[in-house]
Amino acid sequence: MPRPSPLQAPLSMPWTYLTRPSPNGMRAWPRIATIHWSVTDIADPSVTIGNYAVVVAYGLLHCLASPEGIRATLLRLQAHTYPGGYNVICAFNDAPHDLSGHPCFLPTLFPHEVYLSAYRKWTLIHASNQRLQESHPDNGVPHHHTLTRLLARKGP
Repeated sequence: MPRPSPLQAPLSMPWTYLTRPSPNGMRAWPRIATIHWSVTDIADPSVTIGNYAVVVAYGLLHCLASPEGIRATLLRLQAHTYPGGYNVICAFNDAPHDLSGHPCFLPTLFPHEVYLSAYRKWTLIHASNQRLQESHPDNGVPHHHTLTRLLARKGP
């Protein structure tokens, strides 16, 4: 039986949020049975994660300890995406940042082009390299980040 397009029926497909469950996400989707909230380590190859129509890595990759960890995680996310499925990536890149809103945080920063290159065999639906001005929600400190955002579709 063919799988429905994830954009036509994204909530009918299995989703797993593979990190610390987000209070915002859990409030937005409190009772959707096909979203499974799981506390796990995506970088641990012994963790079984299945295959998914949509994989979201929002604010995850730059928190990994090394460039090798980012590369390995991207490959793993891609490998566990169904053909025709999507990856949504949002990560700090190596352009300017003001980390004063994040004391003691040392992100692993990759060039925007490295993220694009990781998806060179996929169809890039959206890719941006933009500066974000914000005030940190925990401490109110105004600061900025430069983010790579991309939406990519895996070929058949």
